[in-house]
Amino acid sequence: MGAGKATLLLTVYPQANSGQVILETGRIRLHDTGKNLLANPEVRDAYLGG
Repeated sequence: MGAGKATLLLTVYPQANSGQVILETGRIRLHDTGKNLLANPEVRDAYLGG
């Protein structure tokens, strides 16, 4: 994830099997299920405090 860049994490139902999206500077950075995004170490470190 880029330092100093605006990032938006969009989620409505993080436990749902529907796709979740992380946008960074207007582009889709990551797209996966909420379960997989929560298990992703990159997402945990960047957005969830490790």
